[in-house]
Amino acid sequence: MLKSHARLALATLCIAPGFARAGLASDTVDFGAYVPEGWVLLQRAQGDLNADGRDDAVLVLEKNDPLNRRRHSGLGANELNLNPRRLLVLFRTPGGYRSVLSTDRFLPPEDDEQSPCLADPLGDGGVTIARNTLRISFDYWLSCGGWETSGDTYTFRYQQARFRLIGRDHRAFMRNSGEGSEYSVNY
Repeated sequence: MLKSHARLALATLCIAPGFARAGLASDTVDFGAYVPEGWVLLQRAQGDLNADGRDDAVLVLEKNDPLNRRRHSGLGANELNLNPRRLLVLFRTPGGYRSVLSTDRFLPPEDDEQSPCLADPLGDGGVTIARNTLRISFDYWLSCGGWETSGDTYTFRYQQARFRLIGRDHRAFMRNSGEGSEYSVNY
């Protein structure tokens, strides 16, 4: 389910700059102003995304709502964190940072009710910025109920006023047989 969720959301990043909204200007690198009340900052990456020589920022935020935590008595975690996550991209301007993308529909939550043994997909992955591209990596590993581990990295470039998917790297490994596969696609 999480893999299909990520695939559907890719279209959102590639074709929907409507998620962009005006951000708050700030002269400091304290990103607390971009974290809404009731949310926490999980990850951040800094680097130049729009080739202007300034370090931009990508933030991963998570809602901190106790109502989105579920007790679980089966295999896997005793409590499932189903709080939504937000991807926020900030471009650095001479006056501070400006929000150019904000979406709650791309990053999966820490846990999944349908796969309670699934480890946090962002736990070993996450967001990075390299060579003017945004890379978002998801790792899929089940502590019970499956032998396969896999990972996907999606690479986006900011061009024509939107983030376009320019590459996908996939890897898979069967823990019981030792077989593995990898492929990379450039768009």
